[in-house]
Amino acid sequence: MTAVARVRPTTTWDAAWASALDRLELDAAEVEAMLVRLHTEADHVPDLPVLWSPPERLGPLPASLAVRAQAVLERHQRMATALTSAMVENARQRRATATLTQVTARSAEPVYVDTAV
Repeated sequence: MTAVARVRPTTTWDAAWASALDRLELDAAEVEAMLVRLHTEADHVPDLPVLWSPPERLGPLPASLAVRAQAVLERHQRMATALTSAMVENARQRRATATLTQVTARSAEPVYVDTAV
């Protein structure tokens, strides 16, 4: 993650956009933390995320916030990729577990092979 210089808002318009970017950065940080917990705490169940809705009437992005907005976008794209990878891995593990369950469920009685020495 690269550090992006914070630009002090000079107008209400800039402040509204800065606030929107703050929220998006917090959302990305929450997803990053959730992914870390999923890999380090086997029984961790994440909280349901708060549904995001775009801010209303922000107008065009101020030029002074373009670099920061681009960094936020790239961070969200990385999180989307990481979440997709986690979902694919989860599905793969679920299929493997289901296969093992089916195999063990078929043989209700133990099977022994007696070999004479």
